[in-house]
Amino acid sequence: MLLLIGLCLFLFCFHLGSRDLWDVDEGMHSVSAKYVVESGDWVTPNYNGEAFLDKPMFFTWLVAISFTLLGFTELAARLPAACVGLLGVLVAYLLGRRMFDARTGFLGGAVLATTILHLAMSRTVVHDIALALFVTLALYLFWVALVDPERRKMSLLFFYAAVAGAVLAKGPLGMVLPAMVILPFLLLTRRLSFIREMRLGWGILIFVVLVSPWYILMSLRNEGYLSYFLIEKTLGSFTSDESSHPAPWHFYFPVFLGALLPWSSFLPAALYRAWKRFKSEEREPVLYLLLWFGVMFVFFSAATSKLVTYILPLMPAVALLIGMLWAEAMSPPEPARRRLML
Repeated sequence: MLLLIGLCLFLFCFHLGSRDLWDVDEGMHSVSAKYVVESGDWVTPNYNGEAFLDKPMFFTWLVAISFTLLGFTELAARLPAACVGLLGVLVAYLLGRRMFDARTGFLGGAVLATTILHLAMSRTVVHDIALALFVTLALYLFWVALVDPERRKMSLLFFYAAVAGAVLAKGPLGMVLPAMVILPFLLLTRRLSFIREMRLGWGILIFVVLVSPWYILMSLRNEGYLSYFLIEKTLGSFTSDESSHPAPWHFYFPVFLGALLPWSSFLPAALYRAWKRFKSEEREPVLYLLLWFGVMFVFFSAATSKLVTYILPLMPAVALLIGMLWAEAMSPPEPARRRLML
């Protein structure tokens, strides 16, 4: 973990404040957080004197807190993203260690930290990095609850808190993404009965307590907020032909390979080895990662609105699959596997 922390601190923080805010979204989110500090309004995000209703407030709160502590600088604006990106790498490591072994977890975390997309988003003032962290955390906690009965109760309670954090970070999508992985996994492994052990009553209570205060205050202060955000922005991004970022269904095929650099060339081998292991051993962890990657990729490809940053939540699963490949390659290698890695 110390090696991963050191790697992330170098990659995510080196010269973090040395360049100006250059991306349109980066400037917009930074100015919105600056308004929070200057106005004292921690409920309604604001941009250019108007309520900015397109994003929830969680990541804006982090940037506002950083501004309060460090002043209005580029470093303060980007530091929350760097911290959240680091936490995402550590959660991926913990999941890989829990599923396989420490070596696989470490290599998967290192792959995630060095992919172009995760690296860039950990140095940019954009909300998607917070969504990716909470989705990864939720899927990790669910896995722990599934395989470790002794820690099941506490893991499930924190699982619901992580889902609530994802909803505060990016809206209902934070609840949909984990569910799209968990439900097919339980169905394919014939473990749907586990739902009865998930303490849904406590989960709903935790979720409502954490999520509802801000959404209620936003609705009271901004008439029509829920219908605008939930229907027009969220649902419209996936169904409307007039979405703000339209792209064809195959948009993510080349984009994903670019986002995965410098590890893209290892993806075919990683998927092949995962399939081989699924057929012979460790079926459930491999299936979990394959569903995580595959279902989310299809989901985002089916949406009418597409941006490169949207696929960030599926990157930990791919990183762990590649980490699994490298962990095998670092064990006493077979000649064929040595040639494959070469």
